[in-house]
Amino acid sequence: MENLKQFMLGLFQPNATMATPAALVKLERNGQMEYGTLSYGRRYLQTHALRLHPDPDIAKPISDLLPLSLRDDGALPPYVLDSLPDTWGRLVVATANPGVAMDNIELLKRTNANRVGAVVVMHDQPETQATMSLAELFEGAMNIQYAIDVPADIRRLLTLGGSLGGARPKASLMHNGALWLAKFAMREDTFDCQRVEAATLSLAKKCGLRCSEFETQTVHRSTALLVKRFDRQQTADGECRIHFLSGSGLLNLPFKSGMGSYVELAKALTRFGSAPAQDCQELFRRMLFNILIDNTDDHLKNHGFLHDDKGKYRLAPLYDVLPQATGHGYMGLALVGNNDAPSIADLQANAHAFHLRPPEVIPIFEALLRQIQTQWQSTMLEEDVEPRDLARLARTLAPLHQRWQARLRDADAVN
Repeated sequence: MENLKQFMLGLFQPNATMATPAALVKLERNGQMEYGTLSYGRRYLQTHALRLHPDPDIAKPISDLLPLSLRDDGALPPYVLDSLPDTWGRLVVATANPGVAMDNIELLKRTNANRVGAVVVMHDQPETQATMSLAELFEGAMNIQYAIDVPADIRRLLTLGGSLGGARPKASLMHNGALWLAKFAMREDTFDCQRVEAATLSLAKKCGLRCSEFETQTVHRSTALLVKRFDRQQTADGECRIHFLSGSGLLNLPFKSGMGSYVELAKALTRFGSAPAQDCQELFRRMLFNILIDNTDDHLKNHGFLHDDKGKYRLAPLYDVLPQATGHGYMGLALVGNNDAPSIADLQANAHAFHLRPPEVIPIFEALLRQIQTQWQSTMLEEDVEPRDLARLARTLAPLHQRWQARLRDADAVN
C-alpha cells in the first residue's frame, strides 16, 4: 500500500482575489486502485457557502472517495477532475518534464494559474507569471507541436489546468485589460478552424445564443482565435475567479464514461440554477444549433456552468462550437438515455425537461433552421473563411438542412 501526499483544495470566493483553503484531499493506492477522502474544513463550512459541487449529498463535510482504477483517472471525483489539464495541457507539462511520470495530483499542482474556474491547489508561495505577446505564445505553441524546445516562461503560459478547447493548442493572455484565451492551429488541421469557429460563434449570436466576446488575429500568416474568459472578473482589487463546472462535473459523471444527456443537464439546471427556465430553453436551442451546424463534439466537457451572485448556477456562454463536416447525423451528447439521433417526436416528448411545451418544439426548430440556412454562408464570409472551406462545409450542411426541413414538414403535417 502506498500513502500519497495529501493536498488542500482552495476556492476563490465570489468577488475575492485570493483563494480560501476549502477541502483536504487524502488519497491512497493499493496496486492500480486508488481511494481516499475529501474533507471540508470545519471553519470553512461555518463561514463560507460555496462548495466544490452544489448537491449537498455530494458536498458532504467528509466524502469517501471510493476505490477506482488509476486507468480510469483514479478516485478523484469528476467535479475535481474538471480542474485537470486537458490533452493540450498534458502535452505541455510532458514537454516541460521529459521522462517524468505525472499523476493527477502532480498535474493539479502544476496547473493552478490559468485553469478554468475557481479551484486551486493551495501552495505556500503565490504563483507569478510573465506577460507574453500573442506572437510569442503562437511560436511556443507551434514549437511544442513540432517537438522544438520552448522557454520555461512561455511553457507556463501555454499550460492550462482544466480548460476550454480540448486538444487544440491554446494559451491565456491579457488583452484589452482582461484575460482571454488564444486558440491556435493544429498541425493536422485541414482547414482554418479558428476562422470557422469564429464564424460559428458569430452565427450563434445571430441566433440569440449567449457567447463571450471573441476576435481573430493573424499571427505569422496563421489565424489565432481570441475568446474572452467568462470565468474571470477584473475588479479594482485585482482579478476574481468564478467557480465553473463542466457538464461532467455538474452531473458528477466521469467524462470517459460516455454517460450523461441533455435532459440530465436540464434537470440539473432546474435543480441548481438561478434562472432554470431561461437557461434550459437556451440549452435546448443550443442542442438544435449543434445539430444544424453538424457539431458532433458537443460532449459533457463542452457544456459549462458558472456559479453566480445568487449562490446558484447559470449556463455558461457557448464555447467550442465547430462544424465537424462529417454528415453522420448524430450528436456527441444524447438527448436522453442513448438517443443521440433524436426525431422530432423524441424532442417533443422531452420538451418538458427544458421548460417547454411539446407544441413549441417545431416552431423553435423551424425558426432556427431558417436563420441558419439563410445566414451561415454570409456569416462565414464575414469572418474571412476561405471559399474552399466554405464549399467543404456546404457539402455537408446543405443536405443536412434539407433532411431536417423534410422532417419538420412531415411532423407539421401530422400535428
